Amino acid sequence: MGEFSQDPKGYYAMLGLSETAEIADIKAAFRTKAKRLHPDINPSPIAAKQFQRLSEAYETLSDTAKRAAYDAKGGRGEKAKAKDPETPRPQKKQEKRASASAQTHGKPKPKPKSSLHEKSSQSSAKPQDTPKDAKSTGTSTPQVCQCGKVTAQPRYIVFDMVAGKGNKVVRRPVAGVFCRTCADRAALKASLITWVAGWWALPDGPKETLKALWNNIKGGRKPEDRNTRLLIRQAMAFRDRGDLTLARGTAEQALVFARTPELRREVDTLLLSLSAHGAKALKTRWDKPGWATAVQLLPVFVLIAWLSVSATLSSPVSLIDLAREGFATIRGNVQTDPVAGDVMRVETPALNLRTGPGRDYQVIEILAKDDSVRITEIVPEEDWVRIEAPSGEQGFVPMSALKPETDLD
Repeated sequence: MGEFSQDPKGYYAMLGLSETAEIADIKAAFRTKAKRLHPDINPSPIAAKQFQRLSEAYETLSDTAKRAAYDAKGGRGEKAKAKDPETPRPQKKQEKRASASAQTHGKPKPKPKSSLHEKSSQSSAKPQDTPKDAKSTGTSTPQVCQCGKVTAQPRYIVFDMVAGKGNKVVRRPVAGVFCRTCADRAALKASLITWVAGWWALPDGPKETLKALWNNIKGGRKPEDRNTRLLIRQAMAFRDRGDLTLARGTAEQALVFARTPELRREVDTLLLSLSAHGAKALKTRWDKPGWATAVQLLPVFVLIAWLSVSATLSSPVSLIDLAREGFATIRGNVQTDPVAGDVMRVETPALNLRTGPGRDYQVIEILAKDDSVRITEIVPEEDWVRIEAPSGEQGFVPMSALKPETDLD
């Protein structure tokens, strides 16, 4: 747990205290943090859970017996025992070998004492391993992107790149810590190489190429464990350099990836240590597809368009002709199956409105082309219908001289 090495559940870290804190300090720290974390005051979606864990920590550490059991579980009892001068110190392996040698060949040679300067030189010359995650170090050095910049929203991403050599498929992942801009560039580069070189290995080349392209289009794989620890490390780096508001905003991103109880406990402990500071609203740049997604999908759209055009040009019947035939059929149905109340238009240049259903009847008036008329009666087994003219006059006209009000063409 970083500086709280004997703090198995992070209770001391939640209260921001050391393991030697007095009861009064524990009560004061609890009251201060409870005012900020209470769900009735704090609007954060994780406030209730943080307050519950804070209460659990206070209940354990404020009780003398529970605190002693908690400290013993963390190893403080063994630590205190080792510091007790009356406790026999365990014999080291070198001393055991020296003792055995003395019993066999006499007294061992005294070990030469090294000066303070030599000790400090040896300790400084010892190489220090580069920390891998925030859990093991608590380092204040932030993780940088591939471009060398420090970002509050880094992601560890794995993109796929596939190339075909004969009947062999060569897979090479492209992994690293990226900001959003660098991630889009890496995805586009991996997909471009896969588009060009991935199809040619038979029989698995096309299948593996499609899998790799789909992974890159989705934004790559983001391992949950790696990204949780990456964001914890980044938040701790911001905290150590004094940017506490940005540190809390970065730590809240880690909750999205923290799936195991251990990782969630680490994130909760870190958030509790930052609970006194407001969270900076970080506009997440990873929620929506970027420009690289559209560029990667462009070949797919081009291929679909090419196939559609080829199918249309090679078809013996044009799609436009099929549509016209369909509209003509609809139009014919309207004309041959009129009903009373339908609104029609005059199709002939001049149409005689007669007093009866036949050309022998008297003409009432002459209708012009495109005049709107309404059918009022259908003459059975005849091509004549009674209509109401725009003037209000009613009479008979041939059905073949009318067309639907809406021009389906």
